[in-house]
Amino acid sequence: MTVYQIIKQLESVSGRNDKIKILEQNKDNETLKTFFYLALDPMVTFGIKKIPAYKTQEHPYYGLDRAMSMLDALIKREATGNAGIELLTKILTQSTPESAELICRIIDKDAGCGVAESTVNKIWKGLIFDFPVMKASPHDERSFENIQFPCYSQAKLDGARCAIIIENGTVTCLSSSGREITTHGNFDWLSSQFEGFVLDGELLMKNQDGSFMDRKTGNGIVNRAVKGTIPVDQAKGLHFVAFDLIHLDDWKKGVSKWDYVNRFTRLCLADTHGTNVSIVENRTVENEKEVMAHFKEMLAAGQEGTIVKDWSSIWEGKRRKDHIKFKGLIDCDLKVIGVEPGTGKFTGMVGALVCESADGLVRVNVGTGLTDDDRRRTDYVGKIVRVTYNERIKNKTEGSTWSLFLPRFAPEFVRVDKDVADTIDNIPLKA
Repeated sequence: MTVYQIIKQLESVSGRNDKIKILEQNKDNETLKTFFYLALDPMVTFGIKKIPAYKTQEHPYYGLDRAMSMLDALIKREATGNAGIELLTKILTQSTPESAELICRIIDKDAGCGVAESTVNKIWKGLIFDFPVMKASPHDERSFENIQFPCYSQAKLDGARCAIIIENGTVTCLSSSGREITTHGNFDWLSSQFEGFVLDGELLMKNQDGSFMDRKTGNGIVNRAVKGTIPVDQAKGLHFVAFDLIHLDDWKKGVSKWDYVNRFTRLCLADTHGTNVSIVENRTVENEKEVMAHFKEMLAAGQEGTIVKDWSSIWEGKRRKDHIKFKGLIDCDLKVIGVEPGTGKFTGMVGALVCESADGLVRVNVGTGLTDDDRRRTDYVGKIVRVTYNERIKNKTEGSTWSLFLPRFAPEFVRVDKDVADTIDNIPLKA
């Protein structure tokens, strides 16, 4: 069975166990293994987002193994810009139709058969790099047990999470799911100051006068960068707000013992004045009263809230209890598992989206916040969406599950930068 046939077989089944069974049967297929590595590993990038126009030859002579090996020149950036596009066009044109289709999936970083990185790593342990992201924990009545004063209180940003990796002079911007973000080289200058480091922060969008765009407009354009469709002129408005700095080797291992006060101090020493990079608004606070005062100040300034960070905090690619987020409204990321049809003036459109947590313990139908254009879309199922709410409540019809009180969608609620929903542990009861 060819790799193309195996992929099609994987497409034909929906259950994870069924997919695992197929992969187990083909785990000795090295070509299949290479395909998943190239298509899913976030550290393998090609410098090309848009598939060029091509037409396979009548008698193509590149099989999948040969075609994939030729991508090495793109990975190593031996062929970039127009030369890279010409090479990819050559590969696609001279490959079999089946091989060309799989190469397109590799370039798109989407295997297209419903197989996630965790599933691949179950078959081939450690094949796919586990993309590390450190997250803050929601505030609750016990949060300050993990915080020692004085500590930092920082503005909570509302852009797209971004890790900027500087390795061997190459600057790569990746989303929280490990997808390469198109910035058209606007952050390449960082290589002169941060070789061998990873900058953690968020991408926002600025107007020509230097002010930040409103959330809806700015995030809409940033999402184009995540999708790889942002034009060169628009990309000039991208602005990166940094809040952490990690040695690249530590980042790859998923943990750094370098404490946060030193990481942040090193970040602040960088010369970013007049550039498209800035340091997050930061304040040293001495007690809980000062934490809440800064939180209220940020809300009054139109920010989402604040994040409190212990000076001694190490960096880990997981949720930390010594980084605490304070927000006016609560939000969470859920997966769309179904669509409720609209009625009345919404007949023939989306009435509400059926949303669920990754562990299935939170389920809620959300329609508030959808515009008419949103309701006309037909591609929601399977996507990750951000839902804001006031309180997590018991589901009246299913006692073992939870729902959300007053759920609604904010503008640009579809998370193109995320592939996995939150679990109930990360969906607080109250703000």
